[in-house]
Amino acid sequence: MTEHRLFLLAYPPVGVAGEISRFRDASGLVRRPVPDERLHTTIGMAGTFDKSPRVLIARIRDRLTGCSLPSCRIVLDTIIGGPKSALLKPSERLPGFEALQAGLARRLAATLADLGMDVALWVRRIKPHVTIGYDGPPVPAQPVEPVSWTIDRVFLVESLHGRGKHIVHATHPLTTD
Repeated sequence: MTEHRLFLLAYPPVGVAGEISRFRDASGLVRRPVPDERLHTTIGMAGTFDKSPRVLIARIRDRLTGCSLPSCRIVLDTIIGGPKSALLKPSERLPGFEALQAGLARRLAATLADLGMDVALWVRRIKPHVTIGYDGPPVPAQPVEPVSWTIDRVFLVESLHGRGKHIVHATHPLTTD
């Protein structure tokens, strides 16, 4: 049975995805790489379901319509590997990313609460990172040349877990300075 996971995430621009893929390919940290088109940073997870949560998708889309949230910069400058996954992550907190998460949580609080989700936990569990692959050797965190971009839109994505497929249900632009 396929799990349907519903996320809010940000995809890096094509050029940045290329930079990330170079780390992925040269690191030796992964046996199963994440394809360039699925490289992303998760901002929030709305849940895991047995089938596509059509009603929830529609409600989240409605809640994001007309919502004004600021864009933010993400800087990934550390690589770490393990048997489960290899990640690029920041070495420091990213207040702009945290503010985006908090803004989305406030906007979606009622919708997520209807599902019995604790919105505060939804935000706290997800730290900014990009998973570059799976099934690699354990490697401690080490600095790398920074990779960065401005998150200027959020995508509502249904991931068909285990099938390597993302279905984009909505794109929400963020405001820029």
